[in-house]
Amino acid sequence: MAKINCEKKPIAETLICLCGVEDGLRGYLDTCLNEECYAHLRASLDVRLETSRGEEKRAYIFTHNADFAVAHTKSLAAAVNDYLKKQEATLNAGIEAGVTVCVELKMAQKEKEAVPSSEKKTENVTEAALSQFVPIEPKWTLDQVILPADVKDEIVEAINLMKYQELIYDEWGFRKTDPVPKSVLNFYGPPGTGKTMCAHAVARVLGRKLLACNYAQIESKYVGEAAKNLAAAFECAAASGSVLFFDEADSFLGRRIENVTQGADQALNSLRSQMLIFLENFHGVVLFATNLVRNFDQAFESRILKHIQFPLPNREARAQIIANAIPENLPFENGKTVSDEEVLRLSDIADGFSGREIKGAVLECMLRKATRCGRESVFTASDFEDAFRHKVASMEALREERERKDREKIVKAMGRKIKEENKQETEQGRKLRLICVVAETGLFFAQCDGTVEEAEKNYVTAYLENLKKSQQISEKEAEEIEKKTCQTPTFEHVLEQTKELLGMCTGEGERDGMVKMLSFFINDVICADGVIDAKEEHFYTLWKQELKAGDNIDIADML
Repeated sequence: MAKINCEKKPIAETLICLCGVEDGLRGYLDTCLNEECYAHLRASLDVRLETSRGEEKRAYIFTHNADFAVAHTKSLAAAVNDYLKKQEATLNAGIEAGVTVCVELKMAQKEKEAVPSSEKKTENVTEAALSQFVPIEPKWTLDQVILPADVKDEIVEAINLMKYQELIYDEWGFRKTDPVPKSVLNFYGPPGTGKTMCAHAVARVLGRKLLACNYAQIESKYVGEAAKNLAAAFECAAASGSVLFFDEADSFLGRRIENVTQGADQALNSLRSQMLIFLENFHGVVLFATNLVRNFDQAFESRILKHIQFPLPNREARAQIIANAIPENLPFENGKTVSDEEVLRLSDIADGFSGREIKGAVLECMLRKATRCGRESVFTASDFEDAFRHKVASMEALREERERKDREKIVKAMGRKIKEENKQETEQGRKLRLICVVAETGLFFAQCDGTVEEAEKNYVTAYLENLKKSQQISEKEAEEIEKKTCQTPTFEHVLEQTKELLGMCTGEGERDGMVKMLSFFINDVICADGVIDAKEEHFYTLWKQELKAGDNIDIADML
């Protein structure tokens, strides 16, 4: 953490800005040190705030001990300085006047040590693969991951099976019954519940490094590159003996698309097929993590040893996370720490929090106190209660604001009606057409990732019910809508029906309003399951381009 050496106490915005820049800088330095040219170096950063001297304001002062006598120290110092230059605008905006960020980089030659044979490069590993995916030492132990006892038991059981695989399958002969041992685990649950921490813990228990990657690292806009990136990940994991961890695993494990209509469909199918092949031939441990369980391809199901759910922490688990998150060295009033009863009270306030959100609330409490009192800070249990209640209010306000804005936009868009005068259809016919188009549009976007989630289905159903009521459709007419609605619409069919509907709008404003209404609807269906798949986003973008609506809403604006 940065040191403070100022004549006045820095305001909260300065500390928050500094923490963000410092974390990014340390992460960048770690990335640099993992590169082969800097493998012989060890380096450390000293970041502090000091009162500015002189009239000219400087966002930061960078010093280092680079020397030509130690290879590549000059280039490493230059790389760190370039990173700081890119953060200069952020520092100017976030650091208060009269204060300067001082960054000191210290570098030295590592002492020579023997390289374990398990970590040496093998001939079949390309330099490109090794530079793209870098195994790391696990950061957490299983004791640090706070989970319900039954979940931990599942994890320990799975680890033991992988740990004693050679004994069970080869020495005891179970391979005759099950020729291909399963070493793949799938962690699923809400964000912040400990899936990534547990991946590190599993690697540590097995005595291996962790090679972590996500879909963004694998996916590429260039044809064939995604498969090469996936091959590189498995290649590096095999060469280093690392546990291979895939975050955001939904895109890898979903069912392959049967009715391929776009190049993107073919690329996704190819990537999933490649994943199956690599899993079949890989003899190490693979971990997947996802925020929700999707309808996985049956071929993947047969290779997964266990699906392990990571729920939001219960009252006792929240209390344990809170107790662990409050530092032992924190100065408390009269030397009293937070009692067990007070911790349980905090746990009750944090009902519904994930572990990540609990740690965030504890950090906010300390930051707020440090901002006001600095080193004179003295804590009480009420300080943490205030911080947790503030966190609850912030989360609730954010959720309500998002819901309110979405409701306002949808209601406003739905208020635009089809023009009364139309030569081709009666008013009632136009109402039926409107609802049919919305039903088919929602159905298509709900299933374009290969499945229809319950949340997507519920949203489409509720939306249609509201639309029927607003258009005063009778039960008989509602049944007619059900009959007319295509149950397996294609993208071309949806686009054709939408264009026909928009063709009835006589004014440009009316047409754009209808497009806007459908755009809100599509966005909500896509977001209903909590994940935006690449295929959904692809079709959404294509749909916008085909309709050429000038004021259409983009997915990014709704998140």
